[in-house]
Amino acid sequence: MRVQRIKQKTAAVLASAIVMAGLGVVTGVLSASAQAAECHQNSVQNNSDQVLRMKGDYNLKNGIGSVCGNITLLSEGTIFYVWCFVLNPDSGKVWNYGRVKGTQTKGWISNDNATHVSGTADWC
Repeated sequence: MRVQRIKQKTAAVLASAIVMAGLGVVTGVLSASAQAAECHQNSVQNNSDQVLRMKGDYNLKNGIGSVCGNITLLSEGTIFYVWCFVLNPDSGKVWNYGRVKGTQTKGWISNDNATHVSGTADWC
């Protein structure tokens, strides 16, 4: 009888440990997801002459990342003058800072949303 009780308690302790370990993994995943949702900022400089054309309708952002606030909607074909670029620390994707042609509107766009027209870009 005593041996059976020890086995039951051992099984209960092991089950609790497995559940707690699983919760730790879930918590770690949730923490990583929360970190991935940051809007990053970076200093900028106008050191490039690259010209991009928007592939579709995409928002010009006030920071580096899709979760950042929108400045304005850029229509497909809009020309964007790149001042400099950085890598998004969450995704590793290139984000360009610059100005919309014909305006003084400045902000960030993902390189994935545009095609290269001419010129080269340098780091911010």
